[in-house]
Amino acid sequence: MAEKIVLERYNSPSWVFRFDQEHDGYIYKGRKYLYKLFFESPRQRYKPFWIGQRVDSHVWVTVVKEIKAKRIKFIGSHIDFH
Repeated sequence: MAEKIVLERYNSPSWVFRFDQEHDGYIYKGRKYLYKLFFESPRQRYKPFWIGQRVDSHVWVTVVKEIKAKRIKFIGSHIDFH
C-alpha cells in the first residue's frame, strides 16, 4: 500500500493524501476539513498506475468531517503513487 498519494491540480497546490487507519483510507488535512480520497474502483488503490489521464476519468474527494458532505470532482487531474 502506498504511504502517500499526491493529487496534482491545475493552477493550484497539490494535495498530499496519507493513509489513515482511523478513517480506513487516504486523508488530506486541509485548513478547515479532512478530505478522504475515493477511487473509481476499490482495487485501484493497490495498483501503481495513473488515474484520470483520460478526460472522462475522475476521482472524488469528499469532506468526511462534516455531516453534509461536500463533493468536489477533479476532471483531468491525476494521482501519483509514491
